[in-house]
Amino acid sequence: MEINNIDFKFRELVIPYREGINEVIIRNKLDKNSIDNDPSWIKMCDHIWIKYLCLDTKNNSYTNFMYCTKSINGPLHYHHGSVNAFIINGTYGIYEHKKYQKEKDYADAGSYVYAPAGTLHRAYMKVHNGYYLGFSITQGAVIYLNDNHEFIGYSDVFTQIDNLKKHYETHNLPLSKIDAIIQ
Repeated sequence: MEINNIDFKFRELVIPYREGINEVIIRNKLDKNSIDNDPSWIKMCDHIWIKYLCLDTKNNSYTNFMYCTKSINGPLHYHHGSVNAFIINGTYGIYEHKKYQKEKDYADAGSYVYAPAGTLHRAYMKVHNGYYLGFSITQGAVIYLNDNHEFIGYSDVFTQIDNLKKHYETHNLPLSKIDAIIQ
């Protein structure tokens, strides 16, 4: 009996119960037609849209889909935390890594990509059959640099929340939908 009590107390220390924290479940058809007609996708710039699935303010992380209709080269940046990504359609690569020098080394549909914290890179997404679609979990801030490696900006879960709120207000979407994905 005493061993079970100790075991229970140990589990409480490792994973404390957090009241008011709920799982996030989003039921959504994910195909090109549904993406094009879903106003909750945020247009970041020409040919790039983001859909947030979870915004975790306690761990400064966010989970999202990225959808591109044209192949793009991202800005030079690094992450304070790790990034886990899964490529659903299209091709993903990183210019600064020698391992992406050959076509076979790119991450294509069905590939998993892990970028450890501190990795400086310029990612690119290449469309296949008219679009690129990727799923990612980003932990920590993203720091953007110019080609001289000078700071030009950053984003984190809080800037993502601000962008999402502006988008919802602009498109007259209910802000209560945002509350459902913020933890």
